[in-house]
Amino acid sequence: MNNPVVSVRYAGKVVIVEITIPRLLEDAQILSLEETLNPLVEECRPTKMIIDFSRVEHLSSSALGVLIRINSEIKKQGGFLSLCGINKRILEIFKITKLDQVFTIRKDVSESHKAILLSINE
Repeated sequence: MNNPVVSVRYAGKVVIVEITIPRLLEDAQILSLEETLNPLVEECRPTKMIIDFSRVEHLSSSALGVLIRINSEIKKQGGFLSLCGINKRILEIFKITKLDQVFTIRKDVSESHKAILLSINE
């Protein structure tokens, strides 16, 4: 499942979502992200998801809101969400807002995948 904003692939039972645009700011982009993520969370219960931000340079507060809602829904169903590839500037926003304490954040997809596998075995 791909659209202009995200690319989705699977590694076993783990859903890997790559945000493919550098600026996730426009309402239409945020809506596209949400319309892609919501069905994935519903279909893949419990969801094990990685969202890769390695191409993202700018992120709106609306996009953060989508991530918070998705994370909440995944946790309710006993799933696991890991964010990765977040640049220093965006990571600083996560730290200031304390979202770094809400989300599992890893360096890259490989580290996120390992974190998910460890969470399954706990």
